Amino acid sequence: MPKISKTGTSSGQMTFTPNFGINKTLGQKLFANASPAYPSFLYNFCGGINTNYKFNKKSSINADLKYSPKDFEFTPNHVVKSHFLEMQYSYEYSIFKFLSVQCGILAGINLFEENYGTATRKSNIQPITSNLNGFSLNRQDIGFLVGVKVHFKRIILFSNYSNSIAPITKIQFTDENANVINLNNRLRNIQIGVGYVFGKM
Repeated sequence: MPKISKTGTSSGQMTFTPNFGINKTLGQKLFANASPAYPSFLYNFCGGINTNYKFNKKSSINADLKYSPKDFEFTPNHVVKSHFLEMQYSYEYSIFKFLSVQCGILAGINLFEENYGTATRKSNIQPITSNLNGFSLNRQDIGFLVGVKVHFKRIILFSNYSNSIAPITKIQFTDENANVINLNNRLRNIQIGVGYVFGKM
């Protein structure tokens, strides 16, 4: 069985943790009553590096730089995969020696997008300014996150949930009677991954 390690010792210590994992976008489609298009596209690989600074055995702060692709369904026939570069800032509290929780904020930049259609189910990479059907997500994403970490020596297993605060697109749709259609206009995402800690623990 793996030996469980402490999550921190004295104050003032800093560690660096390269990590990778999987993003799961939670049923994110623009129209509330539309059926999901190609659910297999809603899983994406992600990765980055975490910097952790410990105040004491219980409390620390994190700064994460991550490449984090996410999917958004504009219509049942049109899925957009947005490739975000995110900065995540969070406060972490150690409940037990092997378990900690965190909460914080994130800010993402939409680097580029891929569009998926029903004809080929293949990606069509285009600049953000000229996407398929003229649809595009905003260049910035701001939200909050909560998460949990499990520590085994220098191995960290983590999971977090994030939710956009601002609408991800400013596009407004209406029906044939000019009534505004109810939209799911925020990104919700679960991330699960593993990392390896470098630095004094």
